[in-house]
Amino acid sequence: DLSWASSRMEGNTYNLLETERLIRFGQEASGKERKEAVMILNHKEAIQYVVENLAEADREEIINYIGKEFRGLHEGNVIRYRLRPEDLAGISRE
Repeated sequence: DLSWASSRMEGNTYNLLETERLIRFGQEASGKERKEAVMILNHKEAIQYVVENLAEADREEIINYIGKEFRGLHEGNVIRYRLRPEDLAGISRE
């Protein structure tokens, strides 16, 4: 699932099954921070928006929408462009 993979790159600790339960049934995983559930649901909404609006929306509109979805989760810049692999948590460069 794209929501799980995208959230995992941000350091989210939900596993794939926990993510599926959250998205399908609204069940948050025990022992996890609320912000992790919010991140996954925000990723789901952002991905859905991009898929549904890709033909009509330009790059700026998509970035603005995604920025609105992630307010409150990240301090400082809501959206920043990753230029180096080190910026992604949990990604192996090997």
